[in-house]
Amino acid sequence: MLSPQVIKTDPKLWVTTEGAALTGDEWRRELVLTDGGVYDNMGLEAIWDRFDTILISDAGAPFKFDPDPPGDWVRQPVRAMDIMTDQSRALRKRWLIRDFKAGRRGAYWSISTEIAKYALPGMVPIAADSALTQGLASIRTHLDPFSPDEQGHLINWGYALCDAAIRCHVSAIGTTAGTLPFPAFGL
Repeated sequence: MLSPQVIKTDPKLWVTTEGAALTGDEWRRELVLTDGGVYDNMGLEAIWDRFDTILISDAGAPFKFDPDPPGDWVRQPVRAMDIMTDQSRALRKRWLIRDFKAGRRGAYWSISTEIAKYALPGMVPIAADSALTQGLASIRTHLDPFSPDEQGHLINWGYALCDAAIRCHVSAIGTTAGTLPFPAFGL
């Protein structure tokens, strides 16, 4: 479920760099890949100390509060995992925002961000918050394909949020909105 890809490799084809960890053949015969979000949902670890400007697009589904959480032994551990994932994401987000407030350049936006929160005087966003954009925040995140409509709306929403966040927090590249990449899928 969380590791959908297994790759068999020939350990003799690997090149070992100085200081590399896990260098034995037992680590290189079979690679079991998993979603990167299991370790670092926002992809911050690989870039944090390497770049001056950090742009974070968080497309993870927002945590859903449940007034009647499952108590059975199958669904309860899944709920506990959801809570741990949400806590990890919240901690990283607080860390990130704290660094932005301390002077690091960058911006964060998530699929559930209200675009109106990025308003600057005179800035016109590409899109506005709507029932459709609120619905995109709860779109499924499992591995079945999105319909063309879902794809178009998700791409446009991500593009609009990115544009607003960057213009608000990173670079005042202008107050006039551009156009959505897929105009047929208005928001």
